[in-house]
Amino acid sequence: MKTQHVAGRGRLLRLSAACIAGIALASLTTGLAGGATEDFIAGSGKAYAQVVRVGPTAARLSLAPVIGLTLADFTDTVARGAAADADLAAIGVASPCTDAQVPRVRVSSQDKDADKGVTNSFAGSPGSGIGTLFARATKSPFAESRFKFGDFEVPGLMTIGAGVGYTSSGIVSKGIRESKAVVDIADFSFGGMVTLTGLHWEAVQRSKGDDKPKVTARFALQGASIGALPIPVSDLASALRSINEAIAPTGFSISLPVDDSAAGVAAMSPLQIQIANSPLGRQFLGPILAAAQPIREPLADELIPLLKQPKEIVGGNPNDCDQTTVPDLSVAVLAADLGIGVAAGSSELHIELGGVNAYTEGQRFENPFGFGDFRPPPAGRQTVFTPGTPGQPGVPGTPGEEGVLAAQPGAGGQRTIPGGRGGIALAVGIAGLAVAVALAVADYRRMKATRAAA
Repeated sequence: MKTQHVAGRGRLLRLSAACIAGIALASLTTGLAGGATEDFIAGSGKAYAQVVRVGPTAARLSLAPVIGLTLADFTDTVARGAAADADLAAIGVASPCTDAQVPRVRVSSQDKDADKGVTNSFAGSPGSGIGTLFARATKSPFAESRFKFGDFEVPGLMTIGAGVGYTSSGIVSKGIRESKAVVDIADFSFGGMVTLTGLHWEAVQRSKGDDKPKVTARFALQGASIGALPIPVSDLASALRSINEAIAPTGFSISLPVDDSAAGVAAMSPLQIQIANSPLGRQFLGPILAAAQPIREPLADELIPLLKQPKEIVGGNPNDCDQTTVPDLSVAVLAADLGIGVAAGSSELHIELGGVNAYTEGQRFENPFGFGDFRPPPAGRQTVFTPGTPGQPGVPGTPGEEGVLAAQPGAGGQRTIPGGRGGIALAVGIAGLAVAVALAVADYRRMKATRAAA
């Protein structure tokens, strides 16, 4: 009898557990049903802008750093803003401590006082330096970043006037996502051959709920001249086409920005000046370099160890920037090879001015079980900075005053706008509870029948 009593007690415990599980299932599925009727999800977005990229490249190897880039993005309820003076590309890989000294600002809406923003200046004191970085993020979620710069020049090659790069991304008002990227440059001159004024890049993607997003991308100029001859802006494309055809044998070309928007992403490409695959270089300089190869190769083999010696003598860990180290000077041989390769037609020289892109998304995913909506869990915290692109002045079209922003964040937002409870998920929960109770009753009757037989 004691054994039967213990068995009966075990069955009663299973009955209680089954009932509790059924009730929990009903509550859980009802809660999921509430999520299934949500009308708006924050989704995600990103905006990127760059001011200038210049340097040689060969195949996938690039020694062309990006100068002045900004990034703003958001995912669910977290927004992030970042701005950097430069992305050093392969130079940063060769010298990590040099890359670590590049001025940057980064902020997340999860940081304390992130809504007040973070400012950093380079090449001078705050307010008087040639450049200023700014980034901020709010819990709306909304983020923005800015790279403001003064005139600078690469002697004998190009001059770039003052301007600003700006990006913003987030929920700008109830149910509306927007990402925006802008670059404004006062003027640009390349070798005295081509001069452009009032350059403006802009990319905006704006979406409401699940509606098809509105995509805008444009490039504008105020004036242009070739040599000392002013050219109407409307005729610039035709004039550059004629120039490119005339100098094609040199591999030199100038390309105006084009609208690269696709698949809901707003994008305007950079203005590109490049020397690539020079037929004249391959014809005249290529054979000379080939003939010098038997002499050049042994000289390079002797020179590289000598250039490595300062680094080896000083020693230290190149990844520990608190130590006194010397960069690997043998990189200069690689840079020289790329430079000579540009003239010989085996490498390329790229100068890219501007360049912006922006997107947002709030896609709903279908439930794989055939009912309701499926929503992935919020994405974890990501790295804020990816080498990139800035974009927007205080007053659209002209560099704005410090702290004066053209785009203002909207009211605080949430991951979703909550809906009601019930529907088919509630029915599934009730059915689960009924099955659990039925199993428990059957178990109880078997227990009673066993006792009677005993």
